[in-house]
Amino acid sequence: MDLLGTVTANGITMGYDDVGEGDPLVLVHGHPFDRSMWAPQVAEFAGAEWRVITADLRGYGETAVVAGITPLETFARDIAALLDCLEVHRVALGGLSMGGQIVLEFYRLFPDRVRGLVLADTFAQAETEDGKKVRNDLADRLLREGMGGYAAQVLPKMVAPYNVRALPAVAEHVLGMMCGTPPEGAAAALRGRAERPDYTGLLAGISVPTLVVVGQDDEFTPVGDAEFMYQRIPGATLAVIEGAAHMPNLERPAEFNHALRQFLAGLMTVGMTSPRRRAEMFVGAEHDRRFSARATGDERSMLVDFLGSQRATLELKCTGLDVELSRRSVEPSTLSLLGLVRHLADVERRWFRRVMAGQDAPPLFSSEANPDQDFHGAVPDPAVVAEAWEAWRAEVAFADGFVTDAPDLDIVGDDSWRGTVSLRWVLIHMVEEYARHNGHADLLRERIDGAIGL
Repeated sequence: MDLLGTVTANGITMGYDDVGEGDPLVLVHGHPFDRSMWAPQVAEFAGAEWRVITADLRGYGETAVVAGITPLETFARDIAALLDCLEVHRVALGGLSMGGQIVLEFYRLFPDRVRGLVLADTFAQAETEDGKKVRNDLADRLLREGMGGYAAQVLPKMVAPYNVRALPAVAEHVLGMMCGTPPEGAAAALRGRAERPDYTGLLAGISVPTLVVVGQDDEFTPVGDAEFMYQRIPGATLAVIEGAAHMPNLERPAEFNHALRQFLAGLMTVGMTSPRRRAEMFVGAEHDRRFSARATGDERSMLVDFLGSQRATLELKCTGLDVELSRRSVEPSTLSLLGLVRHLADVERRWFRRVMAGQDAPPLFSSEANPDQDFHGAVPDPAVVAEAWEAWRAEVAFADGFVTDAPDLDIVGDDSWRGTVSLRWVLIHMVEEYARHNGHADLLRERIDGAIGL
């Protein structure tokens, strides 16, 4: 499906390209550009795996100009209306500069329509009072003088000065987009951006995979702005593109596309290039201690081995990940792999320390006042990850020691929920608990990076 043209959406005529047959990837251009800025990405990704949709924003390129003020919400609703016209519901959504802020606004309005975010050379904070004045003054200037003088002035910031010299075709393309933008459209967008909301509070609640990209030498949105978002979005990935300023997708398309390709590979749900046995994705059977568990034996040994295999499965589902464990990747659920580790540490603690051993052992990660803090507190912080694993392993070690030392499986403990329970019941319940949550872990891990396995 290759569609190039215009459509009426949200009351305006929009110019757009729709190229490819696969899962929809929508790319939103920045200011003061048009959809042609994404040409290297359309050429790279449009095809059997990805259907790449690019559009000219209201007031830019081939899309209608509406003078006055264009808030980010209006841009986001224009994109939603275009997708409705194309009968597309859920997309991977990326944007650069102002386009990145429109992407954040789209996610705020339509989170159920987003399966992944790409935030390139953008920032989340609201405009300062000084910044508002600068944007409104610039809008007045563009209406008064046109785009030419401004375009020439900012070109060495849009494209790194060394790339203006080394990549004249890229510089000419960027300059041409800026000079070709209608001043009324650019001015309306500037006034709208001056009044944009602060998206900082939104970042921690983003529950889809997110790639943050920035040119190493970007002066408009420095690397620090990208790090600000990366540190607050659970499980986000950061890519700093060397040898680029504000337009890394054009200045260094190979490097930008490599980062985007790796990210999109984790979003793929169809179209595996070759069949794979699920057991091969984590560790081979000869190295997997779960396959050495006894299939015959006494009741205690069998239950202990079953539980050990379930615990090992959780560890394998988390292997190779650090702060990515915090990603809430099966929206709209708030579950994460890190949350599961914290939750199961408390579950182990409850049944073996508190119920069976009779210890005064309150939960480590939750409380009566905050019963879901084990999941809500699973934030992308290496210290939080380390704390969770340390606690989980300590509770497992205590449980194993308790079961080994127990005289038999008929000893009992008292629980406020189940009443009197035997050690036999606790072991069976723990196998059930892990098996249920390992099903969750299957989905969580596959949505993070595509990894699957037994």
